[in-house]
Amino acid sequence: MPENKYNAFDNFYTDVLETEPEMAYLGRVSDPSRTTFYGTAPQQQRARDWARGQYGDYYNQYMGVRGQEFSKGVDPKDMTTFTGFLEDQTKKNPFSDRYRMMTPYQRGVSTSKFAPNTRFIFY
Repeated sequence: MPENKYNAFDNFYTDVLETEPEMAYLGRVSDPSRTTFYGTAPQQQRARDWARGQYGDYYNQYMGVRGQEFSKGVDPKDMTTFTGFLEDQTKKNPFSDRYRMMTPYQRGVSTSKFAPNTRFIFY
């Protein structure tokens, strides 16, 4: 019988992030050295809050990638991990670029305080 040389703590930090994918995602979004948002401090905070709420979207995309790998018969040790998927996604289309591509309405930004509605009804 072959000896099992796997130690439960070989890749402790990586294993924790794979078993808790939300932790991996929020750690990536919250780390300013890895995720930079442009603009003033309130704009950066609004963008970071938006990115924190996108976990479900990213996780669903990851599950789609895993489903494709399963259907192709990819060896389990070669399958994409969630942290690897996040690395790849943030290189292709960083959180800041996704946020910047949204319309001001989608971002929750309004100019109504400074440019009120100009429609008047005169009788």
